[in-house]
Amino acid sequence: MNDKVKQAVEDKKRDYQQAFGSPAGQRVLKDLMSFCYAVDGCYAKGDANETMLRLGAHEVWLHICRHLNLSTDKLFAVYMGQTVNIGETDG
Repeated sequence: MNDKVKQAVEDKKRDYQQAFGSPAGQRVLKDLMSFCYAVDGCYAKGDANETMLRLGAHEVWLHICRHLNLSTDKLFAVYMGQTVNIGETDG
């Protein structure tokens, strides 16, 4: 079971790298960076609903970044519900 899950995680990581590794994929990432509040904060002063919407968009950004930057082993650990040290990316 774990081998199948690990292979699926590895395949998904490769798919993300192929999708976002091209020049077109890099342009999409640049667009998503803004749309997903990767640089600007998610907090919308006085509007809790807008803040929650922004946090949801930001989760998409984090999901993509995890697949592009974490090793397969760390991604697998995340999928298995384990806590991992992501202070350093390891490809």
